[in-house]
Amino acid sequence: MHDVLTITVGGVVGVLIVTLLLHHLFRFTRLQASVISGLMSIAVLVPYLILNWTGGDVAALYFSCNILTSYAYYLVGQKRNALKDKDGKRTHWVPIAIFGFFLVLVIVDGAFVFMAEAGLRVEYYDKNGSLKTVNTRFPGEVPNAYQKQEAYFNEHKANMRAQAERGWKVRYQFETNPPKISEDNVMSFLVVDKYGAPIDGADVVVKLKRLAEQELNRTILFKGIGDGIYEAPVNFERLGRWDFEIHVTRGDDTYQDVNDNVIEVI
Repeated sequence: MHDVLTITVGGVVGVLIVTLLLHHLFRFTRLQASVISGLMSIAVLVPYLILNWTGGDVAALYFSCNILTSYAYYLVGQKRNALKDKDGKRTHWVPIAIFGFFLVLVIVDGAFVFMAEAGLRVEYYDKNGSLKTVNTRFPGEVPNAYQKQEAYFNEHKANMRAQAERGWKVRYQFETNPPKISEDNVMSFLVVDKYGAPIDGADVVVKLKRLAEQELNRTILFKGIGDGIYEAPVNFERLGRWDFEIHVTRGDDTYQDVNDNVIEVI
């Protein structure tokens, strides 16, 4: 979300500066300067979005803000108000309507981008008095479409049954809770069997996922330090929600947890 905000503000400021230079320094008319700066912003955004595609809603937000800025400069000026004609009378309502359309588009699209990236958080207390948090963020991806893959579903179900009978338990914690952005946060796992005895010599792997920015997804291998404890430093490049999967393997025995494991980074 911070990158989107930075690029949006940077685009608005850049368009405004270019328009001012074209109008005052190179002596283009207000209309010419606005059109040229708007086209230049599109020429810059198109290759950038091709190389760094984050979604159509974000692209629409970038284009709308830049076009709105250049058009606003044309409509409202210091020397001559484009909302009025030469006789001082108001011109047709169409220019104002176009400006209003882009303004509404920016507001609505910006709200959608924020909700898609961060979600809406609701805190409540359950019947035991514990504070719970619900986040409405959902990227739309379905990790296991069982109804389309019956054979895979049956295999997965058998594995989950065997895992439940095996009775392994896995707990995790951070040295600093909650973890912080752009720091090496030591994450540790405790792996025990159904009797509570520590399990050493296993391969513990975490698949870290940033659903809105899949280029940040990665796999982290944890190192065993004894007594069933496995550790690894984890660096989070973004604030907010991170999801992860847990995979533990020792010989032919496996444990996996691909459900709603969530980390909130501050």
